[in-house]
Amino acid sequence: MKAYGKIEPYLLKKHILDKLGFNRKEILIGPKVGLDFGVIKLAKKYLIISVDPVTGAAEEAGWYAVNISSNDIVTSGNRAQYITSTILLPKGAKEDLVDNLGRQIHEACKKLKISIVSGHTEVTPNLTNPVVVVTAFTFAKEYISSNNAKEGDLILITKGVGIEGTSLIAKFCEEILSKREKKEALKFKDMISVVDEALTLFKLKCVNAMHDATEGGLIGGLVEMAEASNLGFKIYRDRVLVNDITYKICDLFKLDPLKLISSGTLIASVKREKADLALKSLEKKGIKAKIIGEFSKKDYKIIYNDKIEVVKGYIRDEYWRFLESRL
Repeated sequence: MKAYGKIEPYLLKKHILDKLGFNRKEILIGPKVGLDFGVIKLAKKYLIISVDPVTGAAEEAGWYAVNISSNDIVTSGNRAQYITSTILLPKGAKEDLVDNLGRQIHEACKKLKISIVSGHTEVTPNLTNPVVVVTAFTFAKEYISSNNAKEGDLILITKGVGIEGTSLIAKFCEEILSKREKKEALKFKDMISVVDEALTLFKLKCVNAMHDATEGGLIGGLVEMAEASNLGFKIYRDRVLVNDITYKICDLFKLDPLKLISSGTLIASVKREKADLALKSLEKKGIKAKIIGEFSKKDYKIIYNDKIEVVKGYIRDEYWRFLESRL
């Protein structure tokens, strides 16, 4: 496998998802393409668990890892309560790097009200950058999952697309962006948590399913939700929220903002009769949101200027394509 990023779903199904160890009856949700977390039935509650590595944001890997795993959990409608972390360091790493990553994990957890309960840190051969892996979990009385979208549900997104990708690529744009633009783009890092909007929508019982648009961006996230729910979707490209600085960066490097890594963009499958309530409730909290389409019976369609693009197969993230162009 030569390309960076998640392996294609057919490889995951062929080599990983048929090898899941001992089958326990209390596992309600196990590994599957398009699902953000696993669920285990306990006596009176559910244990919800998710894991994510951060490999492409070396300087702030600790901060990103906590937020991304927290996002996976909160798409269930519940705030992450605990994490464990694994920090893998390249040979020759300075103590300052260890301290910085530990501080990032600590500060992100304090902000999100998460406790750190275990971890592991080591120097690992053949690494050029640190890798941080965070497992997040919580106990919940109820939950929803990304495989529960319904035909006819409206597709709502928050804040705009390409949020994480914008903050990552801006670091390479010293000579291209103005100081103001670069400062604005780097602030996108602070938009990556989807906790506020996810909890708001869940408490109002506006949604059947939610998903965080990470690798593959908006389109990758929609394909995952649709596949997990055995549905299709249609969205209108001109309705999608694209922040000005994201548009400029994508235009400069010939990237599609809809396929750029987008932690911070919540995708919600909204009950049609609750759409106005969802939008108004998010607006009151100062969170931008927009309805961009709906889940349908079949096919993955992007509509623009009366033309229909049918999306087929795996969505490779534009951030990896950008990185490869610079190697």
